[in-house]
Amino acid sequence: MQSSPLEIALSAWQSTAPFRANRQRYKRYTYGRQWDDIITSPDGVALTEGAYAEKCGHRPLTNNLIRQMVKTVIGLWRRDMAPSHGGTDTAIARRNHLDELDARTLEEFLISGCAVQRVVTERRMGGTGVWVDLVSPSRFFFSPATDPRGCDMEVVGMAHDMSMREAMVRFGGEDGSRRKRVERIYSGVEPRLFASVDMQSVAASLLSAPAGRCRAIELWTLESRLI
Repeated sequence: MQSSPLEIALSAWQSTAPFRANRQRYKRYTYGRQWDDIITSPDGVALTEGAYAEKCGHRPLTNNLIRQMVKTVIGLWRRDMAPSHGGTDTAIARRNHLDELDARTLEEFLISGCAVQRVVTERRMGGTGVWVDLVSPSRFFFSPATDPRGCDMEVVGMAHDMSMREAMVRFGGEDGSRRKRVERIYSGVEPRLFASVDMQSVAASLLSAPAGRCRAIELWTLESRLI
């Protein structure tokens, strides 16, 4: 039985949960919160390493060299690489503020080991053309892969949050019936059914959006077909 696009997205989201959790840990270490790992004390209480050290009468000390190293590397990149835009067309680089965007992308890579940019040609408030977005790994998911180039990656996706109006315009266009369908989906009129309680929990973490926003899932799959 072929899985639905939503089931494929949920499976990939679930499999990359450890990756996202590790990223949060790396961020804490980078920004000086290096005693925040949760441990279980001998008496069975869950608490941070820092709290446990204080409980035992020790003062947790932090010598944060990571953040300074990250800042140094980014500074060198801004000095040596940013002016060239990596060979990107000047107009595209200017429109997307690539100097800053690429610096933030490099910062993410240095912290988490993962840097994701989404490149698309579309119409936006700044005009029609090529747009580059920095994708937060906290919203990103993918299928298992072993090739460092990603050639064997079969699923890639991300979560978007947008207003109801934007969702209706993006996915409904000028088709009245489609716009009503989109409105029903985001109004909770159409129920979401999942096979297990575990999958319901996974779905909640992927499909939940901040108050007043609509969550949309962008999904790309690698398919093999006879032509």
